Amino acid sequence: MNVEVLNTILNELKDELNKTGIVNLLNDLATNMQTLAAPSSQIMITHLPIPKHKQNVSQIKITLTANLRQSKVNDFPFLWKESLKHIGFEGLLGNELADKIEDIITKSQTAPAVAYEELVAIAKRVTSLVTAITQLTAINKILHIGTQKLQSGQSELEALVPRTAINDNMEEFLSETKKLKMFVDVFNELVTGTRGGVKLKTIASSDYSLTVAISPKVGLCMLKAVSLTIVAYKHVLDIRKHYMGLKYGLGVPLNEVENLEKYANEKMEESLVQGITQLAEENISSVIKPERKTELLVLIHGAIRELANRIDRGYCVDVRFSDGRIDDDMTIEEEKKVREQIKELSKHLEFKNVSGGRILSLQEVNAPASFNIGKVS
Repeated sequence: MNVEVLNTILNELKDELNKTGIVNLLNDLATNMQTLAAPSSQIMITHLPIPKHKQNVSQIKITLTANLRQSKVNDFPFLWKESLKHIGFEGLLGNELADKIEDIITKSQTAPAVAYEELVAIAKRVTSLVTAITQLTAINKILHIGTQKLQSGQSELEALVPRTAINDNMEEFLSETKKLKMFVDVFNELVTGTRGGVKLKTIASSDYSLTVAISPKVGLCMLKAVSLTIVAYKHVLDIRKHYMGLKYGLGVPLNEVENLEKYANEKMEESLVQGITQLAEENISSVIKPERKTELLVLIHGAIRELANRIDRGYCVDVRFSDGRIDDDMTIEEEKKVREQIKELSKHLEFKNVSGGRILSLQEVNAPASFNIGKVS
């Protein structure tokens, strides 16, 4: 991942952890659980009766889980959350940790000693990670490593390309960057009537990712399209699972497996056609000429098929927005509704196919030579 993006994530996380007091609450919870887990002969050392410690555990648990469920970490972009998992925070933040704490407290009714050990392990791990974050962000400041925050009125699209999908082949990676540019181009043209070039913001690894700047209006249309595609893909996941078992595990004749693959592609195509056509009609710029509109719809459908094929191969796409206006023509109430819609749609983007293999082979657009795929005249 890009070092400035990582620094941005770590600073946001550090501020959130300090604000919510997660480390202190975890340690307090473990301390009170230790007393409940101790032999009865040692409990009087605390000068507190057992019911008081139970009450403390209950109150601390309520405060801790409430803070975790209200944490803005839960609303971090999906690829930020993936980055945090890679550096050791999996299951230790937000709703995931809240679920874990509630499960531990439930088990403590019958096994307080086990619950205590689990709480201590979590508290130690979180404390060590918070210490590391504090040190790293301080070092980054000394080294003048900045952060990368969206300014008001800005949006961006990030595409993650798994190394396994391109086998670390540079030609394939360059091909994928061209596909991404085409994807952004056609949506820019759909919404604004012109392409206007694509501004590259960052290129990063461990898995390769590219981030490009987009306008908020274009970003909203893209978010709807990506969300629609992922929802449609989830409907064929069960087919995919059976397909992989039949193909590699049960020795089913190849022609029968191919029929299942064909059916999955047909279902995916069927799910996409109506939704994408409606989306394009709702967002197409008034400056698009009628003859260009037909060509552009073909290109949009081709771009979405390409996206679906890549989601099937483990790619991820994230669309992010600043806190500024989405559209200056919107009223405050309309803007509020759009923000709520963005929050709901973004949940669909929290998806990465890791089941292995692929089943989709949707036809990707090859525009006829007569198509003007440059700027609109």
